[in-house]
Amino acid sequence: MPSSRNAAEETDPPQPDSPYMALVASATALWFEAASASARLGGNGFARREIPDLDPVHLLPAAQDLAVTRAQSPARLAEGLCELFLGYTRLAGHALGRQFAHNSEPVIRPGKTDVRFGDPKWDDSPFYSYIMQAYLLNAQWIQSLVDSAEFKDASARRKAAFSTRIVAESLSPTNVPFLNPEVARVTREQLGRNFLEGMRNWLRDATEHVDRPRISQVDESAFEVGRNIAITPGKVIWRNDLFELIQYAPSTEQARVTPTLFVPPWINKYYILDLVPKKSMIQWLVARGHTVFLISWVNPDLRHRNVGLADMLERGLLTAADRTLEESGAESLNLVGYCIGGTLAGVALAYLARVKRSAINSCTFFASQFDFSDAGDLLALTDRATVDRLSEQMRERGFLPASALS
Repeated sequence: MPSSRNAAEETDPPQPDSPYMALVASATALWFEAASASARLGGNGFARREIPDLDPVHLLPAAQDLAVTRAQSPARLAEGLCELFLGYTRLAGHALGRQFAHNSEPVIRPGKTDVRFGDPKWDDSPFYSYIMQAYLLNAQWIQSLVDSAEFKDASARRKAAFSTRIVAESLSPTNVPFLNPEVARVTREQLGRNFLEGMRNWLRDATEHVDRPRISQVDESAFEVGRNIAITPGKVIWRNDLFELIQYAPSTEQARVTPTLFVPPWINKYYILDLVPKKSMIQWLVARGHTVFLISWVNPDLRHRNVGLADMLERGLLTAADRTLEESGAESLNLVGYCIGGTLAGVALAYLARVKRSAINSCTFFASQFDFSDAGDLLALTDRATVDRLSEQMRERGFLPASALS
């Protein structure tokens, strides 16, 4: 007769030691998570959710212009379709060559900077190779329609090129799980847990960002001041209604005479220049004897509704420069501008040259623009209609919220 212990063991439920059982358990848990998330969405007022603008930068009119232009030139459209047909003919010949000769050269390859097709399967597998080349053929053909079309102005052409490229990239086979060899391999290795984790991330975004839907790109809980952001010890030595001025002392026995003043963008945070040790410009400089001063711009609110570029220059950068010289006792400083902060630094140099007053020893620019007549894709997002809409939002709120910028 078995002992009571053995009898209890025989009645215990089976444990999910099998990977398939664990997968079923995870899927079941996710099902209950989804039900709970739906309840939270309802409780948080799903009906009050702000409906996002689906075309905030007016790309749809440009796409409509492209369709109308192509329809008005049927001969060119027919010519383009013939070129696409010939491309597919060559692609079919390549597929047959690989099947029988095993040495057929690809009809079309991705560009050297295109990292989407880095997995070896895109070249080694006839199936994936055909999918990749067919996509690239279609994408190039769509772009050729824009290049050969006639638009009413340069802005419409830029927007049409930008929107068609976005559409083409969104249709890439790398974005389709069953057409992406890397996703297929990871799915096999993880027995589908990657899809469960993706669904869990989506549920978290849906419930945490109820007011304005957005997709989280990082783990926001992973950042800690002093550990992986703002790691260099410093102190605030001065402030006004626009910024705080932070000073970082050199970590060497001897210090350089000329201090350095950083002007970061006001649409970002100063610690983009002071992340982890290997990604901290500030720490790199103080370790080499530099005394560094850095502007930390204020988060704008209704109090700043009348602040303009002249204020950012006079009460911002120039005031910070005066405080830097006063604190350090130096006669000049090295100015460093980053992004739009660099643009402001360039404006400051022009202003100081005009009034014949300058204590700038040198000026360095990081990713800064000055000639906005050739600003690349930025011009597709900053046409007159879009700028007018943003200006109206700023007049209503007094500032441009981060959600509108994103």
